[in-house]
Amino acid sequence: WFLRTVKIPYIVNTIEVQERTKKQQCLLIRSKLNLQLLLCRKSKEHLNISLSPITSPNTSLLLQTPVHWYFSSPDGSWMPFSYLDSEAIEKAYNAGDQTGSISTDGGRYDVNLAARQRFPVYWVGSASAIRRCSWFYRSIHDIMQPYDEEKSTILEEHYSTAVKLRTFPMSVELGNGEVVIINSQSMMVRVSRSSTEQTSPTLVKRGVPQEDEIPPDEKGCVDHLVFLVHGVGSVGDAKQKSFVDC
Repeated sequence: WFLRTVKIPYIVNTIEVQERTKKQQCLLIRSKLNLQLLLCRKSKEHLNISLSPITSPNTSLLLQTPVHWYFSSPDGSWMPFSYLDSEAIEKAYNAGDQTGSISTDGGRYDVNLAARQRFPVYWVGSASAIRRCSWFYRSIHDIMQPYDEEKSTILEEHYSTAVKLRTFPMSVELGNGEVVIINSQSMMVRVSRSSTEQTSPTLVKRGVPQEDEIPPDEKGCVDHLVFLVHGVGSVGDAKQKSFVDC
């Protein structure tokens, strides 16, 4: 009888421990299931957000047009303005103010926005063309050349559509046998099959190319004025640079 009184409570305790263990296991399994369900819901929500082309903040960031102003040099290449000068020209462009002159290069050059020209202020010289640039292509001379403003607008419109609707690849015809293929948000190529140019696919870049060095900003006020009188013509140094280039 003594053994019975001892074994019965032991058996009861064992059964209770087993019951608690089963309950804990059930709770653990239920918690895991709830966690997996939550993760699935989160993944679905994330998937829906990433595929939403209009509300995604990444898409809005991608659709911001990277604009910088350039001017043509005597050799036919295009050179960027400084950040300060480009912002000043862009501000006047967005405001629709194309009547006055915009001072650039520390006051040495003025820009006529309506005529799209840049001309020297303190000496006689020919005007150079300026351009609002956002799209570039690699030319047959292996340098990045900016598209004109009309073609840049066409490319930007098609690029925005491709990003919003995820319609990659997209072919954009620019006329005269020139086609730009937008393969992705960062991969674009140019193919030319015109009568004057036959090229293999070359790189197209949206935004300022990395090889284009932006010149430093210059103050608009003159703090030093130097008068130079010499008898060697316009040559400024041993490399035959003119004083304007120096």
